[in-house]
Amino acid sequence: MAKSKIAFVCTDCGSEHGQWQGQCASCKAWNTLSQINLGASTSPATKADFRKPGGYSGDVSDVQNLSDIDLEALPRFSTTIDELDRVLGGGLVPGSVILIGGNPGAGKSTLLLQVMCLLAHSIVDMRCITISSKYTTGTLKRKNLFNASCATDADAPRPKKEILLA
Repeated sequence: MAKSKIAFVCTDCGSEHGQWQGQCASCKAWNTLSQINLGASTSPATKADFRKPGGYSGDVSDVQNLSDIDLEALPRFSTTIDELDRVLGGGLVPGSVILIGGNPGAGKSTLLLQVMCLLAHSIVDMRCITISSKYTTGTLKRKNLFNASCATDADAPRPKKEILLA
């Protein structure tokens, strides 16, 4: 049987508390906390949940020997920056996540913006998006203007690719 969740609510100010206490911490009134039932709590994941075929994703993978996996068959996109491609093992793998770390001011954002611009301007139908919680869209645009890989000549036709800033 699921354990019922309870809370204690002050009848004067409506403040919620996880356990009963003599005085409301918000309004300092004495003996005003009333117990209320919030319903049954949901049970945490059990070991049986992990044993389901496919786990959380629902996808079932076949067991393979490492010797049977062809690394050359994995598609990779070159960033057109040779050293970065070398560090990434030959380029970017579609669907992969890469964590770039370093000291403040080392150029992580500038490098990634440059890679994004190079990809958007060199690969057919590649759409690139920057999602940033650190910079405003105006700051990203200013960084983009100073980035030589994103600069386009006024006489040159504009590429069909988009660079989205979010």
